[in-house]
Amino acid sequence: MVRTLGERGGVLKEQMDKIKAEQQRLICTKHDLEKQVQEAAKQELNSDYIERFCQDIPSVLNTLSFEDRRFILHEVIDKIVINGDGVTIYGIVPMYDEGNGIESIASQLS
Repeated sequence: MVRTLGERGGVLKEQMDKIKAEQQRLICTKHDLEKQVQEAAKQELNSDYIERFCQDIPSVLNTLSFEDRRFILHEVIDKIVINGDGVTIYGIVPMYDEGNGIESIASQLS
Protein backbone atom coordinates (compact mmCIF):
# COMPACT_ATOMS: atom_id res chain seq x y z
CA MET A 1 0.00 0.00 0.00
CA VAL A 2 1.41 3.33 -1.04
CA ARG A 3 0.66 6.33 1.12
CA THR A 4 -0.01 9.66 -0.41
CA LEU A 5 1.97 12.73 0.55
CA GLY A 6 -0.98 13.97 2.62
CA GLU A 7 -1.22 10.70 4.54
CA ARG A 8 2.51 10.75 5.28
CA GLY A 9 2.22 14.34 6.46
CA GLY A 10 -0.59 13.32 8.79
CA VAL A 11 1.48 10.48 10.23
CA LEU A 12 4.47 12.80 10.70
CA LYS A 13 2.28 15.41 12.40
CA GLU A 14 0.92 12.76 14.73
CA GLN A 15 4.46 11.64 15.60
CA MET A 16 5.56 15.27 16.15
CA ASP A 17 2.60 15.85 18.47
CA LYS A 18 3.60 12.78 20.50
CA ILE A 19 7.20 13.99 20.66
CA LYS A 20 6.11 17.48 21.78
CA ALA A 21 3.85 15.99 24.47
CA GLU A 22 6.72 13.82 25.72
CA GLN A 23 9.04 16.85 25.68
CA GLN A 24 6.56 18.81 27.84
CA ARG A 25 6.28 15.90 30.25
CA LEU A 26 10.08 15.72 30.52
CA ILE A 27 10.33 19.48 31.11
CA CYS A 28 7.80 19.19 33.95
CA THR A 29 9.67 16.22 35.41
CA LYS A 30 12.96 18.15 35.22
CA HIS A 31 11.37 21.12 36.97
CA ASP A 32 9.98 18.88 39.74
CA LEU A 33 13.37 17.20 40.23
CA GLU A 34 15.14 20.58 40.42
CA LYS A 35 12.68 21.67 43.13
CA GLN A 36 13.35 18.45 45.05
CA VAL A 37 17.11 19.05 44.86
CA GLN A 38 16.64 22.61 46.17
CA GLU A 39 14.47 21.37 49.04
CA ALA A 40 17.02 18.70 49.94
CA ALA A 41 19.77 21.33 49.98
CA LYS A 42 17.65 23.53 52.26
CA GLN A 43 17.05 20.61 54.61
CA GLU A 44 20.79 19.95 54.78
CA LEU A 45 21.48 23.62 55.51
CA ASN A 46 18.76 23.64 58.16
CA SER A 47 20.20 20.61 59.94
CA ASP A 48 23.68 22.17 59.86
CA TYR A 49 22.25 25.42 61.21
CA ILE A 50 20.35 23.67 64.01
CA GLU A 51 23.43 21.71 65.00
CA ARG A 52 25.53 24.90 65.08
CA PHE A 53 22.80 26.73 67.03
CA CYS A 54 22.72 23.98 69.67
CA GLN A 55 26.52 24.04 69.99
CA ASP A 56 26.71 27.83 70.23
CA ILE A 57 23.85 28.62 72.60
CA PRO A 58 25.49 27.53 75.89
CA SER A 59 28.58 29.71 75.41
CA VAL A 60 26.49 32.66 74.21
CA LEU A 61 24.08 32.40 77.13
CA ASN A 62 27.01 32.39 79.57
CA THR A 63 28.10 35.83 78.34
CA LEU A 64 24.69 37.45 78.84
CA SER A 65 22.99 39.00 81.83
CA PHE A 66 20.21 37.11 83.59
CA GLU A 67 17.56 39.33 81.95
CA ASP A 68 18.99 38.75 78.47
CA ARG A 69 19.21 34.98 79.00
CA ARG A 70 15.62 34.94 80.21
CA PHE A 71 14.53 36.95 77.16
CA ILE A 72 16.22 34.54 74.70
CA LEU A 73 14.95 31.44 76.48
CA HIS A 74 11.45 32.92 76.59
CA GLU A 75 11.62 33.41 72.81
CA VAL A 76 13.01 29.92 72.12
CA ILE A 77 11.15 27.66 74.58
CA ASP A 78 7.66 26.68 73.45
CA LYS A 79 6.61 24.44 76.37
CA ILE A 80 8.02 22.40 79.23
CA VAL A 81 6.55 19.01 80.16
CA ILE A 82 7.40 17.34 83.47
CA ASN A 83 7.02 13.54 83.45
CA GLY A 84 7.73 12.09 86.87
CA ASP A 85 11.51 12.32 87.16
CA GLY A 86 12.08 13.70 83.65
CA VAL A 87 11.62 17.05 81.98
CA THR A 88 11.08 17.55 78.26
CA ILE A 89 11.60 21.00 76.79
CA TYR A 90 10.05 21.80 73.42
CA GLY A 91 11.41 24.79 71.60
CA ILE A 92 11.72 26.72 68.41
CA VAL A 93 15.08 27.26 66.76
CA PRO A 94 15.05 30.75 65.25
CA MET A 95 16.22 30.85 61.64
CA TYR A 96 18.40 33.72 60.51
CA ASP A 97 20.26 34.64 57.38
CA GLU A 98 23.74 33.21 57.00
CA GLY A 99 26.09 34.83 59.49
CA ASN A 100 23.24 36.06 61.71
CA GLY A 101 22.89 33.32 64.28
CA ILE A 102 22.59 33.36 68.05
CA GLU A 103 25.75 35.48 68.32
CA SER A 104 24.07 38.37 66.53
CA ILE A 105 21.09 38.22 68.89
CA ALA A 106 23.45 38.38 71.84
CA SER A 107 25.33 41.35 70.38
CA GLN A 108 22.04 43.20 69.82
CA LEU A 109 21.08 42.69 73.47
CA SER A 110 24.38 43.95 74.86
